[in-house]
Order: sequence, then structure tokens, then C-alpha cells
Amino acid sequence: MTIPVHSDDLRKERKALAPYNFVPLPETVRLVENPPSQGFYDDDLLTGKITCTLTNSTPMYVRAAQTLDEYEKKQASPEPFYYGSAEEKLLIPSSSLRGMLRTLVEVVSQARINPVSDKQLFYRSVENTSMGEAYTDRMKDKVRAGFFHRNQSGSWITTTIAGRIERENILALFGGDSLYKEQIRNGKVIKTSPKRVPQDQLQHQPIFVRLDEQALETPARFYRTKEVSRQLSDGLEEAVLVITGDMNGKEKEFVFLKRGIDSRIEVTDAQLELFEDRDQITQYQGYAFPQTKGRKVKGGLKNGDPVFYLVGENERQVIGFGRAYMFRLPYQLSPLQMLPDNLLGDPDRYDLVEALFGYVPQSDKGRKQVAGRISIGDAIMQGDLQHALLPEMRLKLLSSPKATAFQHYLTQDTPNNPDKLFHYDTPKSKTTLRGHKFYWHKGPVQPNDFRATEQGFHDHDSQYSPPVKPIRENQNFLFEICFENLRPEELGAVLWVLDKAGDEKYRLKIGMGKPYGLGSVRILAEPVLEKRVPRYQKLFSDTEWFVSPDQESQQKAEAARSAFARWLLKDQTATTAQVDELKRIQELLMLLSWAEHPPVASTRYMELNEFAGRKHLLTGETGHFPKRPVLPAPHVVFGKWLKTPAPKTYTPTDVPPEKLNPGDI
Repeated sequence: MTIPVHSDDLRKERKALAPYNFVPLPETVRLVENPPSQGFYDDDLLTGKITCTLTNSTPMYVRAAQTLDEYEKKQASPEPFYYGSAEEKLLIPSSSLRGMLRTLVEVVSQARINPVSDKQLFYRSVENTSMGEAYTDRMKDKVRAGFFHRNQSGSWITTTIAGRIERENILALFGGDSLYKEQIRNGKVIKTSPKRVPQDQLQHQPIFVRLDEQALETPARFYRTKEVSRQLSDGLEEAVLVITGDMNGKEKEFVFLKRGIDSRIEVTDAQLELFEDRDQITQYQGYAFPQTKGRKVKGGLKNGDPVFYLVGENERQVIGFGRAYMFRLPYQLSPLQMLPDNLLGDPDRYDLVEALFGYVPQSDKGRKQVAGRISIGDAIMQGDLQHALLPEMRLKLLSSPKATAFQHYLTQDTPNNPDKLFHYDTPKSKTTLRGHKFYWHKGPVQPNDFRATEQGFHDHDSQYSPPVKPIRENQNFLFEICFENLRPEELGAVLWVLDKAGDEKYRLKIGMGKPYGLGSVRILAEPVLEKRVPRYQKLFSDTEWFVSPDQESQQKAEAARSAFARWLLKDQTATTAQVDELKRIQELLMLLSWAEHPPVASTRYMELNEFAGRKHLLTGETGHFPKRPVLPAPHVVFGKWLKTPAPKTYTPTDVPPEKLNPGDI
């Protein structure tokens, strides 16, 4: 099966900018035989350790552990803001090192891409594009009004009748000159969106109305409000005032009648969890609906809240719901569902990464849990700790991943047409995920390249991370990678990554601030294989554990490198140089490249106006330009291929790997 590929036919004015890019997905995953037993040491397998020295070529910061309460309240961690103790040692936690190495082994070994979110993303669009057409088709004539309810047994929506009410009538009824209030924090007006949210004394307040008998729209959903009062009188019904977001030219708001209607539409736990997921709640929702009694999270729902909802074909099914009439809908496919089926692989078999680093199943089906055969220790800094730290500072704004930017995260075959871009409602036969995400190196950087300005923090303080103390460049950290019972190709995959990490031409990335050049590191590694039988014949050497190094460590390590190339390419004459020539591996090496890298101006974040088509990406001119520029492939941003790509991309079939020739190891 051929998976969708990203088009290189991209005009200059349609090329997006980003500090990251993607290594394309493999054409299929490469699977392995079941991991060997861990009940004994196998003389035919490889055991030993790799001593590593990590040196940061740019300043680096790896976040210290936070409590759950600190994380949810966005509080700073207690001093000293990094892992380790100021009086004793400074360290990079093993979990960060493990994640960095695991991802790279995953890429080069053509393993399953993991993890990929199975949560649906949300969108809203009324523009004349493929996404706008999909949104309109799903919403047209199907949005209803109702009240959300929840108790210990579940959640549901009761149907009601809604009307439209003129804004001027609301102001006349309650007084004042605006339905909205500016957001104030620490005595100053918030300058970022949303600046204004509904007045507390208006939103969801009880009023009494009489609706026109004739609906404004067909089918009958919303009616004109003919009379409104704050007091109950003949001919009026109790209602709730519903004020949605502010926008230019808006003239009407909503009223929801409180009359009881014998209708109950169930809301699933999954739908509610998705709605209240912290990654899905917008800034507006968080400000407009703060966490209070009955509302568990900012922007969440409480019993009795008025909502708009989308019904299915049988009128008894909730497709989606929100607080505004044109609410954000969940895409029909999640990022995980966008993956081609052949990249999921045989559910009963492991890929190399799962067999090597361990695997925990998410269900009781398919392959079973297996422990890893590789362990990575903390990296301990060597030298003067106090000199190693930069002064306390706040980093520039760090954005969370925006997978909803489908023009970046999904392959596009017509990137020059902004109206026909693929999205998460597009059939996955036409598009797929771009691949593994990595950040470009920036070369040597100075504090002003990553430190927030006082003005920036003053204007957008709520969006900044807590203060940090980065580590100065050129600090050395020591750590060990221990492994047991590895097959030659498994050790070879790890060594391929470490060889690149030690090559002066490349660097790896770790920690926070990657978009601004932080965390570029080099790792020098020395593998030593051990003979286990002598190790247990003599336990101690003076006061230390006895180690029986294999005198042929270097030869066996080199043989493992070759074994990995032969396993990956399914060719008994293959070399590691041929692995480097594969197109997707070259894309990876470009993203790891330190000696050469794209101009910093080509790997920056885009401004909102550039993204929205209000500012030209090339000239800086303001006006109206095509929206959603598309992120080009790494080799396009880099400007060339590192080597001439292999004339034929290797496409392995999903069969058990062949046995290596006797005597290879």
C-alpha cells in the first residue's frame, strides 16, 4: 500500500515558516520476532553498557518536577527550578534522555509512530474552503438549543425552544452601555484575545419573554422575541439570557425558554471528557466560565448550563455541543485514525522499539506486555554547578503543539490551493500525518534569542511559563546506557543514533525552548560489551563490582551496526551508509544538522497576521493574501539533499526478519 506523500510543488508565497518540521512516515513498519527471554543471559546475544558524555552546545533547560497542583495552577516549581540539588548535583533526568533516544530509534528502525493522540480535534469554519464546506454540511439545519444536565449516573441534554433578542433591548432592560467587560488581571487590561467576555450580571440571567409564533428560520429553531421583561406577567414565559462571543456587526443574542419538554438526549462520557479536555477549552471559555461551585474546570460545564448541540439523523443522537450557535465541532477522524492501516502493523507482533524499550498494552488484545532490555541513567553534571547556571529569566512564549494546523501536520497534494487543503474530515486514503516532529537547530544562540522581554511579559503575562535558570552552554554531563540480551540489529540501531549524536556535523535536542535554539546537545559514546559467565564467577574486584569486558567489544559493536543495516534493508550486503541514503533518513539528518542549518529567518514562528493572510510572508506587506500557508518538507527548507538520495526507496514487506549469517557476531 502506498501512503499519501507531501507535495513539493509549493510556490514561494505559499511556504509556511515554523521552527519545526517532520520526518515522513515509513511506507510500512518493520516488525521483529518476539523478544528473547530475560530469565537468563544468552551467550549469542549482547550485554554491556555504553558510557556517554553529553555536552550542551547551546543553553539548556530541563524542567524540574512539578506537583499536580503546581501544574494545574501554572505555578513555578520550588527552587532551584531544575532537577537535582543546588548543594549536591545538577542532572538531566533519565526519562528525558530515554524519550529523546527512543524517538530517534523509532524513526530509523521504521517502528510504529507512538504516541499518537486518539482524541478528536475541534474546528470551526464558515469560509469558502474545503474545511468550511465540511463544517457547513455537518451543521446546516441541525443545530438545536437545550440545557445540559449531569449527575452521578450520567449526562444528558434536554431540548428547549430558543429565540433571538436584540442587543439594544438587553441594554434597555438591564441598563449599562455594553454586554461585555474587559478582562483585568493584576490591575491591568489583558491585551490578548479574548479581551472581552459577557458581563457576569447578564450571562445566564433569568428574564421573561414572549416569542413570535413564526420562526425566523426553517426548520423551526429560533424565534423572534416580541416582548421582554425582568418581571413575570401574563403571556410571558421564563427564559435564560445567553450571550455568545463578541464580534463586529453582531446585533442579536439568544434566549432559552425554561419550559419543560419531555426530551432527553444522552451525552456520552467520552463526549463530555473531550469537551472539557484542557487542550480543547479555549481562552474565551476559560475566562467567560471560571471554575466555580458546580463547574469542575475553567470553561467546563455545570448542571443546567444552556448549550447548542448538533443532532444526528435520528434526532436522538448528540454529535457535538458548545456554548455558541456556531460552536466548534469535533473532526470525524482523530490523528491516530489518520494513520494508514499498514503503519499499525500486525497487532500480535512487536516493532524493534517495543521489543527493545518495552511495551505496555492499552487493551487486552494483541501483543502482551514486555519489559525493556535497555536502561538509561540520569546524566550528572561535572564541574562547578553555580557557574553553570544563567540568571533567572522567563523564556519567550512557548506554544503547545497545534495539530489543528492541518496545513502543517497533514500531507497536502495541492498545497498552492488554500481552498482545497486536506484536514481531519478528509478520507485517510488521500492524506495522512506528516510524520515525526523535530525542531531545527539555530546554531549558537545568545540570551536575547530566548529570553522574554519585559514588554512582552507585561502584555501577555498569563501565557508565559514560570521563571527558569537555564544551564550555560558547554557543560558536561555523564550517564550510562546499560543493555542486556540485545540482538545485533537492536544494538546497531542504538549505535546508529549515538554515532550521529557524536558526529560534529549533528546535534540532538532536549528540554524546553527548542524553537528558540535551546537544548542542542552532542553525545560522545563508548560501548563496552561484557562476558557474563566470568562476571558471575567473580563478583568483586577490590571494593568494586567485578566487570569482565569483552576484548572484542569494538569489533562486535561494528558488526552490530552492519547487522542493523542488513536487517533494515533486508540485504546481506547493506551498509550503514546505505541507511543514511534513504530519503526519509536524509530528512531526519537535515533536522539534526548542526554544521549546516537553514537561516533562522526561515525557521521562526509565523505571526498571526501571516497565518491568517493579513500580512505577506515574503514582503511583510499588509493586505489580503491566501490563508494557511503550507509547511514544506525538510529538504525544501534546508535547500538541498545532504547526499544524492538512493535511486529506489526501500519498501520492506511485513514478514519476520531473516536470520543473520553464522559468524556475523
